[in-house]
Amino acid sequence: LPTILFSFILEPWFGFHPLPYHLVALGVHLLTSLLVFFLLRRLARSDTAALVGLVFFGAQATGFYLTYDATFLPDFTTGLLTAAALVSFAYGHRRWSLIPFALALFCKESAVMIPAGLAVIAILEASDDHRDEIRALRAVIPHTALAGLFLILQVYLHNGWVYPSERSAYRFSFGPSSLYLKIKYLPWLLNLPADWFRQRSGM
Repeated sequence: LPTILFSFILEPWFGFHPLPYHLVALGVHLLTSLLVFFLLRRLARSDTAALVGLVFFGAQATGFYLTYDATFLPDFTTGLLTAAALVSFAYGHRRWSLIPFALALFCKESAVMIPAGLAVIAILEASDDHRDEIRALRAVIPHTALAGLFLILQVYLHNGWVYPSERSAYRFSFGPSSLYLKIKYLPWLLNLPADWFRQRSGM
């Protein structure tokens, strides 16, 4: 999807002038931040909490990194579609949330984790409304099935490689060791440099 956006929309309109791409990336980040505000207001049921979350998310240092230019088009496009899927789901538009989720899958493979976020939303809403939390998770079944089909298709097409090249360094893998290697990025959640944890843990 990002390749299509760049090849048939952005590049024909803007050519290779950098300023328009900076503005597009910034605009997408602002729109994503607005969706985060609506999501937090729905879940926290507090405008104050939603506003605090909006400021924290919008001012994240990683936001500058991802919205610098068109190089990160897959990243900020996935972020926008992820926020759209979460907001749609939180506001009761379960089926409509499948559309941004499906589009996000064709931006970055990490979008397969969106159903986990939807499951959290379903549990939180069921808890607030005093409904059965396990039954509430049924609403996430279509999204989980779609993620599973996507993974099966990717493995089938690429023979386990994330990209269709035997020289690619990226393969599908999931386990304690791969998760442990990602711990070094947890400080980003608190707007701290990634090296802050790595220097203290020896990673």
